[in-house]
Amino acid sequence: MKAPRKTVRRPSSVEQRLYEQWREFVERSHAALDKEDDLALEAITQKFRDQVRKAAASGVETSITWYSLGMWTWDNDDRIVCFGRALRCLAKEVKNPATDALGQWTYVHYHALCRFEIARALAAEGRPADAIAFLEDALPYARTAEDMPVHGDELEGNLEGRIAGELMLLAA
Repeated sequence: MKAPRKTVRRPSSVEQRLYEQWREFVERSHAALDKEDDLALEAITQKFRDQVRKAAASGVETSITWYSLGMWTWDNDDRIVCFGRALRCLAKEVKNPATDALGQWTYVHYHALCRFEIARALAAEGRPADAIAFLEDALPYARTAEDMPVHGDELEGNLEGRIAGELMLLAA
């Protein structure tokens, strides 16, 4: 008797297009940074923002696209929205967890990093109590990520220490 075939879900055209747009955004934003072209970076970010919102209106969202958009957004309210949507996407993406060590680290780390970035935006908006709550929520994720055998030290630095530092500053 044959083993049942596993059905592999193929990405929709909207999902494929969003992934391609994300890759293009990353490449173009890095090129603008290399040239120190702030106007080009702003235009590239706005175009990507429109693409991400259009995909979301079609029901397609990913944590990496919202996270990437949040990192290049300077308006605090928009940053809170972007990182909040990234967290919601992460909650949905857990249904298909990464099986490799780096993927598992990335999942936990992004939970901490999105909360950290929301807290920074809240603090800048003059909402220290809300910022502290997000930092306290982020800390266990950061600790877990730091304790994992595979992690991205070279990319992200000591997020746990950065969170603790922000908590100390806000508590002062």
